[in-house]
Amino acid sequence: PFRQYYRDNENLDVESVGKGEHASMEDVKFFAESLAEYKRQHEETKNIVENMSVGMLLCDASKLKQKMLPSPMKCLEAINDRLPKLARQKNDALIETTQGATSKLEVVPSSTIEFVESLTFLDEIQEKTQEIEEEANVIRALYDLIEKYNVPAPPEDVAVYQTLTPSVNNMLQAIDKSLADRDANIEKFCSHLDKDIATLGKEVKAVKLQAQNTAILDPSSDMEEVLKTLEDLHSTMNDLQEKATEYKSYQKQFKVDVTRFDELEETHAEVRMKQQLWESLKSWDVVTADWFEKKFEELNPEDITQKVQKYAKSVMQMERGLPPNGVVPLLKEKVDDMKSKVPVITNLRNQSLKQRHWEEIETTLSSKFDPAQDTLATLQTLDG
Repeated sequence: PFRQYYRDNENLDVESVGKGEHASMEDVKFFAESLAEYKRQHEETKNIVENMSVGMLLCDASKLKQKMLPSPMKCLEAINDRLPKLARQKNDALIETTQGATSKLEVVPSSTIEFVESLTFLDEIQEKTQEIEEEANVIRALYDLIEKYNVPAPPEDVAVYQTLTPSVNNMLQAIDKSLADRDANIEKFCSHLDKDIATLGKEVKAVKLQAQNTAILDPSSDMEEVLKTLEDLHSTMNDLQEKATEYKSYQKQFKVDVTRFDELEETHAEVRMKQQLWESLKSWDVVTADWFEKKFEELNPEDITQKVQKYAKSVMQMERGLPPNGVVPLLKEKVDDMKSKVPVITNLRNQSLKQRHWEEIETTLSSKFDPAQDTLATLQTLDG
């Protein structure tokens, strides 16, 4: 047995014990078994008889004893060094957790977000109470081992340990009080949230008023100025939409009636549609300019058809979604004008056209037309 435990002792690794975030009873078991085992080994090694007669032989075990005696002492020293450090580390962490929780629970909320944070934290810490109490029991067991086996521990560590139980009890009492006050705090939360929702409603009305400025639907307005105004309004509405979503999530979390933000949704849609109108007007000019400047043979009739249909669909939506104005008809006129050209472009880009066909086309136009050199703008001028 001496040879076996000597080998085992050489492989002892106490630094890996207690590396997890929380202390466990497995750690306690390890230290309890280790302290008992190495003390037993030490006693057995001390009791080795150095000289013993065996028949006619005199056995000298002094070198064996000298070799074996430091082994369990070395392990005990490692355990005695690791155990108090681990106990203090886990004790400090748990006291910090419990005192921090008590402080948060004792804060008196004064705003919507503070009520949300307080009520949310109450739910979270309530779920962790069993885990905290179990960890406190582990720490108590570690300090019981320190006392039972007279493991050297700094007096200040023991003094700090004495505050563990009061810290846990204070936290549990704070949880009980907060649970008793929960319904009242939810009512206060609702009252604060109602005020926030009312403020949000005023901000929505302010945006709606700005969005109904007649200049926004006036075709003579400066396009870039209108786009900048609508971009700012849209950004503001996005922020208000995020707030509304946040408020509704709070209401769902605490199982209270969820508010409808109809005016916000309507205003957001109105701003977005007006922004889309002016963006479409701007992008249409860019797209058509590219078509008119390209060599005719480079035009893609399918691409043109798809884009024209897309813009025509947008125009229909804007006619239904916006009040009568001069900007939508302006865009519609441009789209319709291009729409009327699509069949001609499609026919002239027909790959089956022969030279005789082009001669007939030129006769009709009373002018030469080279698809490899001329553009849609050229064709429009000739057709003019």
